[in-house]
Amino acid sequence: MPRMKRSARQDQRISYPPPYRAKPLQSMTVGWQYSFPTGTSSGGLTAAVDYADLMFAVAAAGGTVAAATATMHSLFQSVRIRRVEAWGLNGVPITISWSSGPSAGIYVPGPDSTVTDSGTSVRPSHVVLKPQKGSIQDNWYQFNSTASNLCVLTINNLAANAAAGSAVLVILRCKFDFVLNDALAYSTAFSTSNVNTVTGGLLYWRILVTSGNNWFPESSPALGQYFP
Repeated sequence: MPRMKRSARQDQRISYPPPYRAKPLQSMTVGWQYSFPTGTSSGGLTAAVDYADLMFAVAAAGGTVAAATATMHSLFQSVRIRRVEAWGLNGVPITISWSSGPSAGIYVPGPDSTVTDSGTSVRPSHVVLKPQKGSIQDNWYQFNSTASNLCVLTINNLAANAAAGSAVLVILRCKFDFVLNDALAYSTAFSTSNVNTVTGGLLYWRILVTSGNNWFPESSPALGQYFP
């Protein structure tokens, strides 16, 4: 018995659109250049990056204030750190360590929690720290998840630069994933402790460390750079 041919219409398969992501995953790198004052001893200078520094790296002003404390709203619902990278342009020894604060309880940082490098006057020191898959630092978080530091940058051997009369130049960059915020997903605001002049509804940037809670528009020369 001859087989019947299938029509072209019968061979067509039903196709559906892919799932809709209301909050797509995005990535950003924020970077700053610092000029730290020189020290008078061999002791180091530490600069901590806390969870609020990334959660509020970009924020919208809740209202217009002039030379007063401001209320800032994060653009992110949640963030996840991908890497922290630093260069010591003077070649001074620098170290990046994960903070042990968010690892309270039975979880503690492993042997991969600290990286150190020492350069020369012609070769910058360079360190990169990435979360290990499944580690505490690899998780998503919000600002109110913890008040602890995320990581700590240490700059050593300041005495040599003090003798030379030069400041310590450091570049710091943090890459992180994020999902955008909306009023229902995340409503916690950041109230600055320092005076600021901001316009309600506009976006402002916060220096990752040593900012004193000061916020800067994109046109400010104090702003480093960012990459989508």
